Amino acid sequence: MLKLYQNQKGQAALELAIILPILLLIIMFIIYIGIFAFSKSVVLIAAHEGGREGLQIWNVSSINQEEKEQRMQSAVLRTLTALPGGDGSEVIVDDDENGKITIQVTYYFSLNLPFLEEITGYDDVPVRSEVSYRYIRE
Repeated sequence: MLKLYQNQKGQAALELAIILPILLLIIMFIIYIGIFAFSKSVVLIAAHEGGREGLQIWNVSSINQEEKEQRMQSAVLRTLTALPGGDGSEVIVDDDENGKITIQVTYYFSLNLPFLEEITGYDDVPVRSEVSYRYIRE
């Protein structure tokens, strides 16, 4: 009976050494999922901001088509400054000339994990959002 108590020295340290890395990976995974969800929502909000900007200025005749698209892209990029590296995002504004504006936003979410690049083949995950707005030509 005394041998059982003597053999249990260091048991807690061993259990901690086994469980702690797994627990840290789970916590890190939860944090990354939260940051990714935040990035996805900011990209969607940025696309909507560009659309709203476009709807406000679309029927203003003193502004040419290229400047309207530039203002929409600027509105999107202003919103994306909330994300790290957001100013390097891709913004495509398309007007089909039939009353529909489409804004496509692509942000590259950086994982910052070296071993993930080896597993997945890329370091940045593209986060895309596309919104369409209808307008009436005056």
